[in-house]
Amino acid sequence: MIGNIKMTNKEILENNKLIAEFIEDIFHKEIEIGMKIYKNVWEHDGKHYQNLIYHKDWNWLMPILNRIGKILFENKDICRERAIYFQDWNLIDLNIEEIWETCVDFIKWYNQNKKNERI
Repeated sequence: MIGNIKMTNKEILENNKLIAEFIEDIFHKEIEIGMKIYKNVWEHDGKHYQNLIYHKDWNWLMPILNRIGKILFENKDICRERAIYFQDWNLIDLNIEEIWETCVDFIKWYNQNKKNERI
C-alpha cells in the first residue's frame, strides 16, 4: 500500500518508470559495468540501479519536486490548479508515499498537457 491507495508492485514499478522518464534517467536494456554485463539497468544521478526507489527515498524524490516546482513557476497560468496540491502540504506531516503519489499525478497531467501542446 502506498499512502491511502493500495497499489501492486507492478503499479509502483510503472509509476517509478514514469518518474524516471520525466527526470530523464536513462534506461539500459544491457550495460557493461566493469567486467560484468547487467540487464534492465537505470542510470540515475550518474550511478546504475536495477530498482527505482522514488516511492521510498527522499534523496531520489527531491529532484522530482524541484523539477515540478520549476515547471509550475514557468507555467503559472496553466498550472495554477495543480500548484494548489503542492502548496497545501504540512511540513510536519509529510509522508513520502503521499508526496510520491502527488508527483505521479502531476507527471501524468503534465505529459498529457505537453502532448496536447498546452505546456
